[in-house]
Amino acid sequence: MCNSWASGAIPSTHSLRRTAITRLHAVGVGLRTIQRISGHRSLAALQRYIEVSLQ
Repeated sequence: MCNSWASGAIPSTHSLRRTAITRLHAVGVGLRTIQRISGHRSLAALQRYIEVSLQ
C-alpha cells in the first residue's frame, strides 16, 4: 500500500490498481483470474504489479 495515503494524499490510479492486484494475490486468487480481471495480456506484465510481502 502506498505510504502517502496515511498523510491524506490522494492515491494514484496506478497505486490503487497495484494494491488491488497484490491483495487479490495475497488472499489466494489465481494469477489467471487476476489477469482476466486486470486486463493484462501476459502473466509477465501482471507479475510486475504484484508486490510479494516477505512478512
